Amino acid sequence: MKRMVIILLYMLFWSNSCFGFGKNKVQYQTLHWDAFKTPHFELYFHQNQGDLPAISFLWLEEIYDDLSSRFQFAHQEPIPVILYGSPNLFEQTNIITEIIPEGVGGFTELFQNRVALPFNGSYKEFRHVLHHEMIHAFVFGFFGEGGAFFRNAVTQVPLWLHEGLAEFLSSGWNSEADMFMIDRTINSTIPLPGPQMGGYMAYKGGQSFLYFLYCSRGAALFNQFLLTFKETRSVENSLEKIYEKDLRQLGEQWRNELKRLYWPEIGIRTPPELIGLKVTDKISEKSRFNLRPRLSPDGELIAFYTDLRDYTQIVITDRDGKIMHRINHRAYDTGVESFYPFRSGLSWSPDGSKIAFVTKKQGADEIRIVNIQDKKLYKVINLPFSFVSSPDWSPDGNYLVFSAIEKDRQNLYLYNFQTDSTTALTSTITAEFTPRFSPDNRRVIYSVQDTCGTIPLPVNTHNLPAHNLAYINLAEMTSHKLTNNPWNEKEPSFSPDGASIVFVSDRNGIDNLYTGPFSSPAEALPLTDFIGSSSSPDWCKKGSTVVFEHFQNQSWNIWSIDNPEDKQLSDTLEQTMWKKAMLDSSVHFFRKPPTHAPIDSSEADVESETDNNQSPTPKEISEDQQSIPWSPTGETPHSTPYRLKFSPDLISFGLGINTYYGIAGQWFLTFSDLMGDHRVAVAGDIQGRFDEYMHLYFSYSYLRRRLNITAGTYYSKDYSYESIFNKIYHDTDFGAFIHMNYPFSKFSRTDLHLFARRIEREAYKSEAEKITSHTILPSVHYVYDDILWGITGPLTGRRTRTRLSVSPPLEFINNPFISFDSDVRSYIHINKQFVWANRLAVGASLPLGDEPAARRFFLGGNDNWFNYRINLENYRENLTNTFYSEFMAPLRGWNYIDITGERALLFNTEFRFPFIREFSIAWPLPLRIRYINGALFADAGNAWDREEQKAFWPLPPKIYGGVGMGMRANLGMFVLRYDRGWPTDWKKITGPAVNYFSLGAEF
Repeated sequence: MKRMVIILLYMLFWSNSCFGFGKNKVQYQTLHWDAFKTPHFELYFHQNQGDLPAISFLWLEEIYDDLSSRFQFAHQEPIPVILYGSPNLFEQTNIITEIIPEGVGGFTELFQNRVALPFNGSYKEFRHVLHHEMIHAFVFGFFGEGGAFFRNAVTQVPLWLHEGLAEFLSSGWNSEADMFMIDRTINSTIPLPGPQMGGYMAYKGGQSFLYFLYCSRGAALFNQFLLTFKETRSVENSLEKIYEKDLRQLGEQWRNELKRLYWPEIGIRTPPELIGLKVTDKISEKSRFNLRPRLSPDGELIAFYTDLRDYTQIVITDRDGKIMHRINHRAYDTGVESFYPFRSGLSWSPDGSKIAFVTKKQGADEIRIVNIQDKKLYKVINLPFSFVSSPDWSPDGNYLVFSAIEKDRQNLYLYNFQTDSTTALTSTITAEFTPRFSPDNRRVIYSVQDTCGTIPLPVNTHNLPAHNLAYINLAEMTSHKLTNNPWNEKEPSFSPDGASIVFVSDRNGIDNLYTGPFSSPAEALPLTDFIGSSSSPDWCKKGSTVVFEHFQNQSWNIWSIDNPEDKQLSDTLEQTMWKKAMLDSSVHFFRKPPTHAPIDSSEADVESETDNNQSPTPKEISEDQQSIPWSPTGETPHSTPYRLKFSPDLISFGLGINTYYGIAGQWFLTFSDLMGDHRVAVAGDIQGRFDEYMHLYFSYSYLRRRLNITAGTYYSKDYSYESIFNKIYHDTDFGAFIHMNYPFSKFSRTDLHLFARRIEREAYKSEAEKITSHTILPSVHYVYDDILWGITGPLTGRRTRTRLSVSPPLEFINNPFISFDSDVRSYIHINKQFVWANRLAVGASLPLGDEPAARRFFLGGNDNWFNYRINLENYRENLTNTFYSEFMAPLRGWNYIDITGERALLFNTEFRFPFIREFSIAWPLPLRIRYINGALFADAGNAWDREEQKAFWPLPPKIYGGVGMGMRANLGMFVLRYDRGWPTDWKKITGPAVNYFSLGAEF
């Protein structure tokens, strides 16, 4: 009996998983691949990428040369590096099945050690990400190439070391990392290297800690640590062996050094509130970011991006921060996937009635224009570019200037409203960003960045060109550079008269605002001197106000400064300690420890041969360490077309011997091609004799195009025991299935399932007649899902799924019927703390013959209830219907299959709230659980047959219910839920409470 229930639950769970929610990865464009191949890496690239593959290949040669010397290691199998021409194309990759969030710069896949990354227009950032991901590939490589041991070992490497090492070896130290650590040290807490160092802190905190080891103990000891770590595969053991201190001791020294370096900044810098107004003061506690502010032409309104209501939206406030208008995340349309708040700005029309901004829809970027007062979509500009950002409206209203990627370069383009045409303003391989029109409509000023040098490229990856300022004379169509500095100067905006500009510069080591004459930005004076970076300035076209975004205390807010010309500071700002150390080799950043601590002798009295801001180079490896032979050619080989080849993703075997059953074995294998477009899964298990007990499964998925297809088959021989009838059966169950999935967008799709099955049941040691059953079950589904996730379940958004299933009335079909069911869910996030979740599920089935409908609905219990109870009487009565039927849960206070019928209605409402911030015990086992949430719930529903309902009234005469409370905790691998529910007839409690311990996210 129990075995039958488990099998039943598993089958229904599998059926529901095919009918599940979830967002979609859409193949909007079919890519055709070629490759440059070497013995140690293979670079794959698709069509329309220009010179980017050749540049990337030469960089890869230098990167591999650096890392193979540093780690004294070379891969036995070449590393696949897959290059996508834009972030939009990268997000449709099948190399990993997860949805890739916006802003991911690349990844290194564990199973086949594949590196994948997009080109986002900046060669400087692209080269850094390429180096970063190759470091991950080396860490994965020297932990073992392939196999279960390899995967288990890599998962034991702490996140802070994974990401910190990749950041440090690829970029050393820079102003971006320094600004983050200044803010974190002053305004928050610094966790020690360990499990608490998560999120973005794992990247920058890990990078800072490794930079501390490198600066304070010397380059040679640091490289010995890397080689020791490669051999021992233990961070703690390697640190103690090389530095003679454990991780905690070194971490405490590092934190003390951060305080010494950064706490003096409090007395040096000016608090923002002394010269400006915090526009987002009223919403700063409810939002994590407020970005890209733009003042309306009359200076009365400020538009910016915010996550005030979880989804990115555009809000328009007055100068005091009162919200006047909103443009929600759908932007007056459906299917909009992103607003790009971290990469693209927005712009007002000259009359102040409209706003232009970039959105992504159907896998492509578009410029969307909305009318503020009418709250309607005014115009959508579809463009032939793979990546669009930073539109700016001309003062005469006839043009938009914007930045876009075309093949291997990011340039500026001009859109003409009157002719609906686009003209290229620049066509160089340098990258141009953030264009702005001058008030007289004659010039466009912008940021420009070189391509990290010309071939042959520099070996030292930190020697990368900075952002500088330039402008285009629109009458002559000529470009002119305004600055040529080693520091970054970017994001310019004109003053109302066009004579001056405001821009961002990190001259002193922190991004601050500077104002000065347009003709001579070198004469600009600082406007701000803050802790934390300032960016995205906009100067009002009337009056004199500058608005900008400021990062402080791990969040971004909007600030304004009136009359900026009167608030300029002195001609220089106090430099950060890192900036001083970078410019003056006699200035130490991280101090060396006392002489009794281990220090590389070559570093004790002599400065490192490298600058303070660069990562250690291959020449710093000790001469007695044998180097890996590698010789970069400096030339690109001939490309070869991509050939389909399968490699294992996961291989798992088990084998055992039981004195009663005999030999038993299980296996599970998954294979995919390099691009993940073709996937194969094989599974099975045997026990004793093959003709008595065997399970086999095979499936193949084709994911290369927009229509995804999965087909498979299974075969099962097994014994089953039914305690109700006290009989043993020998079942043979085999069938095939095909599943087609067509996504309309990231949020919606339609699915088609076709399932065919034959079951043969023989009573064991009995003369009972053999039972044979045939099933063909096609179904069509529609799914919509745009939710955002929280710690234990959805936070906000909507989910809908609808299904139509038919068991056709064919002669060999046992139970013909037609059924419909739908599940609609809505989540409201209240005050960034509470969630009100509501769900309505309905279902109905009709027979297509003389017999009652085989599909029934079972109400009661909770999803994934592992201490479950079942209504045995209803189970026995519905035994022949179990394959077709549907569990509808939760209905708490009730057991599984307490309520059954051909039609069903279920409504759930749940109020979820933070309950326990942290729960910790020290003995007998140390255990700490964070963020336990609570819930109050009410469930209502019923399942009934047609004859039970009244004529002309589609509902049953009675509605059952359950009320109660619960707790949920995310334990990392899964969410553990506890609910206690009481059954009710809505007048009184009708029975004892039922306790539910369940696994999985909240509904």
